[in-house]
Amino acid sequence: MNIYLLISLFSINLWTAFINVESDTSATYPTLFYHLETDFDPDGRSIDVHLTLTIPVHFIEEKSLSFLFSSSAQVYSVSGEQLIEYSKNEVGPELSIYNLQFDNLTESEIAVELIYSLAIPDEHQVNRISKNYIELNIDSFWHPVLMSFPRFHYKLISNLGELYHILTGDNAIISPEHSDKWIIESKIPRFDISFIASKQFYSREGNYSRVYSTSNSTDLDTLLQLSEEVLSFLKKYSQRPEDFIGKRIVVESPRDEVGYARENYVVLSKLDNMDTISISLFLAHEFSHYWFLQADPQSLDHWLNESFSEFLAMIYIRDTFGERAYLDIIDQKMQRIKNDPRPLASHQGRPSHIAMYYTGPIILHNFELYVGEDEFRLFLQQKIKDRISTTEELLLLIRNQFGTEAENKMNSLLNTGF
Repeated sequence: MNIYLLISLFSINLWTAFINVESDTSATYPTLFYHLETDFDPDGRSIDVHLTLTIPVHFIEEKSLSFLFSSSAQVYSVSGEQLIEYSKNEVGPELSIYNLQFDNLTESEIAVELIYSLAIPDEHQVNRISKNYIELNIDSFWHPVLMSFPRFHYKLISNLGELYHILTGDNAIISPEHSDKWIIESKIPRFDISFIASKQFYSREGNYSRVYSTSNSTDLDTLLQLSEEVLSFLKKYSQRPEDFIGKRIVVESPRDEVGYARENYVVLSKLDNMDTISISLFLAHEFSHYWFLQADPQSLDHWLNESFSEFLAMIYIRDTFGERAYLDIIDQKMQRIKNDPRPLASHQGRPSHIAMYYTGPIILHNFELYVGEDEFRLFLQQKIKDRISTTEELLLLIRNQFGTEAENKMNSLLNTGF
């Protein structure tokens, strides 16, 4: 596996992982648990962390465990009753692999404690720690992440107190006992701990979403309208009203770089230079990830995550802005594919950015032309219901729903260079 791909794995250009809670394996196996006590120093742009990581032993193979972690972290101690030793190897810009070795494992789970501090550099593309604005997620690997990227639950206690407001897809409250502390707890299993804290948020609320910005110049009414329109369409198209009970959180960040999303939490870069169709396409793509990220992000099957989210967003554009707007996107993608015309199926491991965001949606566009829009919609609804996570499963679904000729058609498209 190319470790440098892991660094960009979670940017908006590559997705932003979305997996429905029902797909998590914690129903079968005990899940990881992160307990973090954090002390932020906004003036120093840093954070002190005391992490207790509870690890079910099925995650440990041959008495060894590896995790990815920021190479900028100043680690003061790594301890655990059955921990013998650990080593650190830098594998890329700002990223290290820690290898932990354990003695005989006689219990069903073990606890490992890490005490460390971490400064987020000013030039970091996504994450920030500053006086007025804090934004953390996996992009900086500010907390350890196991190499297999499993889901986990967590509880985070911070010293941000009443001066800050916190936005996250999880539960966040001021501690009833200590008004100077925030407590964030996972609602569902997560693959990272992602949140934003600011001294000031402006907001609007609709039927399906709440939108926020740190700037009073942002047109939140328009952003809310676009968000509501996308979610209303997805609810109707998917025929899954149960997936729209909870309101999505949409945040415009004060930075120019990439955005990202979690199941019910979408972060945008500044919207100053984005037109209505571009914002709508982005929102529709990220909201679609609610269903499309069951596939392994380190494998060829990752195209199922990104290409289906992108194509469903394109269907929304067609439905809302017309055929011409949709065909313009098709033309743009066909032009971009010229930079990497390889068949999608020819990729070894995780596909390229062009393969997932350009070739994959063109494949789905051609398959929709083959089966028809109504039949494709039923196919997409069934894919969501069946929680398809591999290309093999996708082809089997196509064979069962449309027959072997349609399966052969999809196989042909996957092996076509456009």
